[in-house]
Amino acid sequence: MINRKTNEAFGVEITELFINQSSARIKKIHNYVSNIINGKDEKRYADKEDIENLPVAKIYVKNRYNQYDKVTDAVKLPIVTIEKYIDKIKKIIKTKSDKNYRNKCEKVELFINDTEEFFYDKDVITMNKFVCNNDLVDQVKNSIFSTVYILTKYNKQDVIITVGKVNLIDTDKYEVIAKSK
Repeated sequence: MINRKTNEAFGVEITELFINQSSARIKKIHNYVSNIINGKDEKRYADKEDIENLPVAKIYVKNRYNQYDKVTDAVKLPIVTIEKYIDKIKKIIKTKSDKNYRNKCEKVELFINDTEEFFYDKDVITMNKFVCNNDLVDQVKNSIFSTVYILTKYNKQDVIITVGKVNLIDTDKYEVIAKSK
């Protein structure tokens, strides 16, 4: 975007967060979970790392007689800890910061769409651990980004978490000069 009054460029980087490539394939490849569950050999996996990251497991639940019944096969997803999540966000900030937008823009903001919806059912303590994480705040301070915006869900609601100083965009002063494909 360009500021109409000062002619300064304002950059926006938009990206998606997947905890790993296996998670990306689960979300992006149509019927991938069904293919993994119903496939007969290792060819059911799109990538070798998925064999370890996405194993098939049997799900059992107790019935009313307190006995276990097999319900179905399922793909077991890895547990994402707050530490893994913070490390992934820091890695994204570093990778995107290395693109060096400063040559073209006075100011750059980073928007991360959290496809993992990490905070969906988390408590306020977990949210505070994230927002107050000094390493994460330092990563933003040492990057080219003024602010990092994380689009996610918290308490089953859509939210935007900001890390860094919050800057409001006056849309009357900017016009879009590039659109993503």
